Amino acid sequence: MTPGLLAALVIAGQAPGGDDSPGGVLLRLWRRFPSCEGTLSGAYAGDEYSFLDRVECSFGGIDLTTLIEKDRGEEWIDLAAAGADWAGTGPVHGASAGWLDCRLGSGLLLDRVGGWGGQGGFVEAKTPSVDSRIRAASSAGACDGEPLTGAGAAVSLGGLETSVILARSWIDPSGDGLHRTPSEIGSRGSVEENLAGIRGTLGPFGAGFTTAERDGRGWSRYGLDLHLPAAGLELSGEAVLGTEGDSASAAFWAAVTESDSTARFCMGVFGCPDEFPLERAGMPIGGVCDVGAGAGVRWKPARGWTVAGSASCLYRDDSGNIRLEASADRRFSPSFEGGLAGRFSEDGAEDSWRLVADFTWEALDALRLTAGLQRTGWADDSSSSGGSSAGVRFVWSASSWLETRAACTAFDTEGWDSRVYCNELGFPGEFASSPQWGRGFLMQVSPVVRPGTGVEARLKLSFLQREGVESMGSDLEETAGDSRTEAGVQIEFPL
Repeated sequence: MTPGLLAALVIAGQAPGGDDSPGGVLLRLWRRFPSCEGTLSGAYAGDEYSFLDRVECSFGGIDLTTLIEKDRGEEWIDLAAAGADWAGTGPVHGASAGWLDCRLGSGLLLDRVGGWGGQGGFVEAKTPSVDSRIRAASSAGACDGEPLTGAGAAVSLGGLETSVILARSWIDPSGDGLHRTPSEIGSRGSVEENLAGIRGTLGPFGAGFTTAERDGRGWSRYGLDLHLPAAGLELSGEAVLGTEGDSASAAFWAAVTESDSTARFCMGVFGCPDEFPLERAGMPIGGVCDVGAGAGVRWKPARGWTVAGSASCLYRDDSGNIRLEASADRRFSPSFEGGLAGRFSEDGAEDSWRLVADFTWEALDALRLTAGLQRTGWADDSSSSGGSSAGVRFVWSASSWLETRAACTAFDTEGWDSRVYCNELGFPGEFASSPQWGRGFLMQVSPVVRPGTGVEARLKLSFLQREGVESMGSDLEETAGDSRTEAGVQIEFPL
């Protein structure tokens, strides 16, 4: 038995159980074939396996989360993290400690995950949420590389809601959380960060402050926000002043949303200059630019129809960026639906676009078929490229305890710039698509077994082949041959 699996079983066995302690255990084991250059040459400290163990349990009014994880090439139990949440009914109605996930405001004041929560430069047909959230981290990605370790609390006094966090974290210089080579292992947690943040709300108004010092650099952010809903109309926004040393800059966004039973429309403006300190922060709409504006709409014009669209314009460093997105979905019958979506981006001298069509047919009560086509393009002043893909997926529910998912996608592109995105039959919580380029195909199968209440075992096998190549990847991640196979299993059960 591997050391990581043994440790996971020990933790699972020691976790409190019973009706008074709801919770669960997740175990995941994953491997890629063939082995990469890093493990074959001994440059990596560990083997090709990836592993995750998460245990969640409750006792004495405290919710506890523990995590053990290793990435490919790392030693077993590379990451061991834990966090606790407590909820009460008094003035102090919440507290958290350990490895934390935190957001104050819309994420522009403080966001542990940085820009991951944004809308990719688009203004969608919904207003970004503005709130305060401090809780124990529940994913390995929130604990590795750039963890946020400390304590936080939520206090309510006379209508004033206040959230405060104090953290002292040891992060990696690269921030990617990989510890495979001697240099990566040696620099692990070598950067110390001290952070404090507070945000209070009174009615529709909010104000907050965060400050941090990392590796001899210090920054502070001061923010005001507003969230004012009224009779189908919603006004939201946030303005933050950021300082770093002797420099100061401001970032902002504001949006107006109107909705009724059939449509929702949002219009917004935003700005975030390059000099604004974005460590542990991210723009919830738009992106980094001197100034930008956009609008998004979602409309149901008739029974079975859903239409959505978005348009944004960003101005940065004397150049403009235009981003357009549109989609239309139609349910033709209870068992058949289809959709068409397109996206276009103009960034200086570069243009890119993507067109996707999907059709889904529930052939039988237990069988669901989906077919998809994709076409992409990219061009600049001197060259251009294109790509396309065609894929099919099916879900077969053979019984209440057995379900099988399978997918196959063929792709043909003229390079990375015109890449396509293939749907992934990944484990819950993983990205649902992967970029592919060149000429080849991706096959996947994922049976799911549910033998009892709350118990689930999920397998996944995938095979990727790319024509005309002698190897895949580069440097220490290079694998020999024109194909890769990945296999994994995930087991979940309640405590």
